[in-house]
Amino acid sequence: MTRSEELIEQPTPLETLTSIGFTQTEAKGFLNRIENSFAPRQSKIIRYRQRKWNSFPYEGVLVVVWAYALSVWVYVIAMQLRFPESVYWPLALWLPIRMDYLGELSFLFSFLLACVLSVKYVKSHRTKPTQT
Repeated sequence: MTRSEELIEQPTPLETLTSIGFTQTEAKGFLNRIENSFAPRQSKIIRYRQRKWNSFPYEGVLVVVWAYALSVWVYVIAMQLRFPESVYWPLALWLPIRMDYLGELSFLFSFLLACVLSVKYVKSHRTKPTQT
């Protein structure tokens, strides 16, 4: 491929400006002014994108809550395997909730949190498709 074919396919901004009559110093000065005027807006765009992707920075809290919900669910299952009559036991004497309801709620909560964390993980590690 010759130099003229490269310029026709994809010229750089400096080459484009020099081809329409700018000198090298004028073209470099012009491009520097454009770059300097765009820099503050570019940082705002970058901050907005980072804020958009990191909209919930407390995903560690979600992981801990998910782990507790899963461990409560496993605890209820273990209690029911060891003491089959524990299905009808109240969680505490002063609470109206039974062990089986607690197991169901903690399973549902851990499942929903696992779904949320999976979606968050996939969205944050998504890459752009390659162009062929």
